[in-house]
Amino acid sequence: MLFSSFAAVPIVMVRAPVSEPIIMWAVVNNDPYDGYYGGYWDAMTAIQASLKDIGIDMRIVYYDAYTWWDIVWNSYWNVPGDADGHPETYTYCVDGWDISIDGWRLNPTSYIWLDPIVGSWNLPPNGYNIISWLNPKADNWYMKAQATLDPVTHKKYMWLWQAEFMHDCPSVILYYPEKMGAQASYFDGYDMGIGWYTRAYYDINETKFYEVLPADDPAWATRRAIGPDTLLWGADHPIWTFFPLYTMSYTDEHNNVMMMGMLYRPTRENLMTFPTSGKYLVEPELADGFPTWGQLPDGRWYANITLKQSVTWTDGVPFNASDFAFTVNHLNLIGVCLGSRTFYMWDHADVLEPYKARIVYKPGLGPDYDLAGYMAHGWAWSMLPWHQLKDTDPLKWKVSTFATDPFPDSSDGIIGGGTRLGLERLGPYVPIEWVSPNYLKMERRDAYCDALRNSTTGAFTNLPKYYAVKVISNKAARFVALQKLEVDYCEYAYVHQDIWPSMEIWPPTHKVNPGFFMPEIPTLWLNHRNPILSNRYVRLAIAHAIPYPKIFANILPGWGISKADLGKTWVMPVHESFDTELGNYEYNITRARQYMDMWRYSQAYTDYTKGPVGDHDLSGYVEIVDFPVWARWFGTYATKDPLYPYPDKWPYIPGNDRDPDNDNNGYVEMKDFTLWASNFGKSYPYPGAW
Repeated sequence: MLFSSFAAVPIVMVRAPVSEPIIMWAVVNNDPYDGYYGGYWDAMTAIQASLKDIGIDMRIVYYDAYTWWDIVWNSYWNVPGDADGHPETYTYCVDGWDISIDGWRLNPTSYIWLDPIVGSWNLPPNGYNIISWLNPKADNWYMKAQATLDPVTHKKYMWLWQAEFMHDCPSVILYYPEKMGAQASYFDGYDMGIGWYTRAYYDINETKFYEVLPADDPAWATRRAIGPDTLLWGADHPIWTFFPLYTMSYTDEHNNVMMMGMLYRPTRENLMTFPTSGKYLVEPELADGFPTWGQLPDGRWYANITLKQSVTWTDGVPFNASDFAFTVNHLNLIGVCLGSRTFYMWDHADVLEPYKARIVYKPGLGPDYDLAGYMAHGWAWSMLPWHQLKDTDPLKWKVSTFATDPFPDSSDGIIGGGTRLGLERLGPYVPIEWVSPNYLKMERRDAYCDALRNSTTGAFTNLPKYYAVKVISNKAARFVALQKLEVDYCEYAYVHQDIWPSMEIWPPTHKVNPGFFMPEIPTLWLNHRNPILSNRYVRLAIAHAIPYPKIFANILPGWGISKADLGKTWVMPVHESFDTELGNYEYNITRARQYMDMWRYSQAYTDYTKGPVGDHDLSGYVEIVDFPVWARWFGTYATKDPLYPYPDKWPYIPGNDRDPDNDNNGYVEMKDFTLWASNFGKSYPYPGAW
């Protein structure tokens, strides 16, 4: 019965041979060092040269950072680079992208930046999965790993997820970097690996400050005059907003952490001893302990969060569970930034008691292995003052004075001058001076520090009285500012690894870190809406064509990277679930060409026996799950896709490609079933390959 309706002899549509070379468009930032917004020119140029060896002509288009973001992440995220149908041409600011490169920063204590980019449920606008990795097996492993409270079970599924990532790489993780850096020698309590998250332990050693900045040395007169009660930070990006829900830069997140507090914070073991080789941990700050779990009568999971009772807003109103629930519910309602994309499992929050709230999960989701870790950041996850915002229109917050005025409403005539209309502040610092958009000075809030001080760990015991943010967008200028102690520490200072030790020619004004783990993973992004890149074999070919040795030896030292390990997945070596037994991709052009041949023979009616015969789901294996793919398309013809440059291509789902036509004659028939059965159990392109 299954085959009776297809008894007619088909009209065969033979697929044309694949044209070479294959043209793809790489979109990068015109700033060669700005990894955060698609830089890394030198690495991209090296990759461009190497891809020619496997038949890919990768052409590079340079955009400014904001246009790059729009092309790759916003307006054109789902448009391939040859969207106009002519792969040899690129229409500037119209066509999309095929390949890009970006430094994806992760939280070393959790997976908060992983969720928005890996799940099939997180395609824009719900998430940032621009690569359209629609892998149901990976989705299953990842969800099971996160929806458990058992560390052993969590690790088991995360290892399975990592293996699936390597077998069907949605993008290519280039390396895990250890970067060099420096800070003022009198500045203590700072961990370069997690940056401003350690601000509870910040301390300026006043005795050392005057020792290293003598009054008779004019070189340090400016910094000495500012004094040891002020800490200076050099930021990369301008301040865009003062409203946490609209955070879109590290500068804004930094300000959230300083001015609005943290429910939990990342830290190191060994009570913040610096330096340390210990793992990153999470500890409560505004929370009074860790979440407790339960299930409602209808089976939905919930997490109860208890808050500390001694913290107040800048207007003296107590911080309580109403603020927490208000924040959670509006995060789900209007949160637009990257951080808000993580909380897809939550349904809503309720107030249980004045200092106890409950997060209720959506049906079938939860518990949440990493909930405290998800809260240990400042991307849209700083508390909002319920008492101030409860009667305002949330749709107007983004353009209101809450987002543009740094000074709290309660500070009229006290700080900033005039009538203030900003948010009330909760955290350890409150703004007192603002020179838009490049300078912000804050003063320590003793009420916050006194409420959360911990004499055992040293948290909030020695914070400097003043804290200043100086925006220095030029990386070279930011490094010079650090050299001259115009800032005491900074972000994103890229200079050659041989230059960092020169900071010590003024001993002992600077502490140079010879190499800290930088939780920002340079990644080669591959747009699965390009039908060629949607194919697993092509992505694996690219992964093995990356000239890792050349990049490591000739390029990374110039970026101040003292050591790099071959990348695997977005799970980093500092994560507790990192699979130490998982292999790496390595530069191997022979293997890369084998993978490309798998794709070529699956496209053209040549010697199809050399291709992945029977691998209908392009998993690399000929297995039972290939049968339903064949059955689904049995009796149908290949069709022409308007975005595909070659004439006869089987229909594909971007990120979840299919090819049930084993003999490439353009028709799914019984012969294809027979070929699948005769090759059952094979793996391609050879046994043991990823």
